[in-house]
Amino acid sequence: MSSLRPYPKYQKANLSWAGSVPAHWDVRRTKYVLQERNQKGFPDEPLLAATQTRGVIRKSDFETRTVVASKDLHLLKLVCVNDFVISLRSFQGGIEYARHRGIISPAYTILRPTNPHHHGYLAWLFKAAPYLSNLTLHVTGIRQVQNIDYSGLSRSSLPVPPLDEQTAIVRFLDHVDRKIRRFIQAKRRLIELLQEEKQTLIEQRVTRGMSASHTLSATNAACLDMIPASWRLTRLRSIVRRIDQGVSPQAESRKAEDAGSWGVLKSGCVNHGVFRDTEHKRLPDGFRIDPRIVVNVGDLLVSRACGSPKLVGSTGRVASLRYRLILSDKTFRLILKEQELAEFILLAMNSRYYRTQVEQAISGAEGLANNLPLSSLRDMWFAIPPIEEAAEIVASAGLETSQIESTIVSTRQQIDLLMEYRNRLLADVVTGKLDVREAAERLPLELDEFETGGEPLDYEDTEELDDETSELVSASADED
Repeated sequence: MSSLRPYPKYQKANLSWAGSVPAHWDVRRTKYVLQERNQKGFPDEPLLAATQTRGVIRKSDFETRTVVASKDLHLLKLVCVNDFVISLRSFQGGIEYARHRGIISPAYTILRPTNPHHHGYLAWLFKAAPYLSNLTLHVTGIRQVQNIDYSGLSRSSLPVPPLDEQTAIVRFLDHVDRKIRRFIQAKRRLIELLQEEKQTLIEQRVTRGMSASHTLSATNAACLDMIPASWRLTRLRSIVRRIDQGVSPQAESRKAEDAGSWGVLKSGCVNHGVFRDTEHKRLPDGFRIDPRIVVNVGDLLVSRACGSPKLVGSTGRVASLRYRLILSDKTFRLILKEQELAEFILLAMNSRYYRTQVEQAISGAEGLANNLPLSSLRDMWFAIPPIEEAAEIVASAGLETSQIESTIVSTRQQIDLLMEYRNRLLADVVTGKLDVREAAERLPLELDEFETGGEPLDYEDTEELDDETSELVSASADED
């Protein structure tokens, strides 16, 4: 990396997002490099899903147990292998590359390269942050009606290196990307092991308490065989005053940054016991706020529905708020009869025995893979100690898991720093700020992971389907 240098000569180009480019590179209008595909009427083709880590793939390969809606499939757009898809999440993860033929939401813009030899370079260019900044200039509408104005985009320009140089760029970035993904995979595996250790400690505390000498009593709950004799086994409905659920308003794909705006929570606002107030979408001006679903500090939230079943039932508590937010219909709020038990319940809802009940609830009927029915949540079993002991357990578990959590945070920071480096390097290479031709020649030959049949390595901890795909193919359960 230290041997990489800029090109010897540059030219000024009509590329405000990229600046100057190497003097020998072409600069072409997008319409000469990409053409829009707008074909419909293929209802028998497989449904596709746009993902940030695996590109555009078959929906059945993402989550096999989600019910697929069969209505109006003839209105979906055709996608062919090697096409590019601009999805509702393009401004976070780039334009997605299609590895399969199928159909996808009509809200997406489908582009096909005029020259198939440009596929590799374009795939990297379309993931670069500078290009994404250009893409945002051609967006029209909000949320479900958000589209790319292709007439405007087609007139914008793209840098086009010579084909042999594109090959070198692709080879270099593929090599670096592979190394980084393998590093991240190892770090993510470390995080998994640490989380397993943390889970074991939590499970011990929420099912056995502080003392190994507790007298245990058998229970009639399948998820809990024995609990301390001084504890009570009860269903959630007996310890909550009420369970609130929000709404599903039309919202914008941005945060509620200004003081006068409001946001609605996204399904990913709670994960692994942590609440993130940045996971929301801005509500349009003039939206009438129902005070009964306003999010407050101290709220205990549960994910009702999510693009991935692994995240359904995730729980977190609102420790602080930087935005004015309301609940979405994909989020439950638990109002306990005894608020002193809130932290203990949060701990219990991050245990294995709770997770077992969630998995049983979302697999209990066809079509519920991405939904946690309210009736099932109310019927879940919890082992509840006396309030004084519950407070002691929470304090002890916090101390016992703090070092583990600290290591997890440090490891995630390492991943974040490497991702920042990768993104900066990617941007510099595809826009010609660094010359990688000689470096690419010195690289060893490596088989691509896709060619060997292996799965590509994900950068993210979790991944959901984009909003449009999820809404088209996920069946919503009737709630009590």
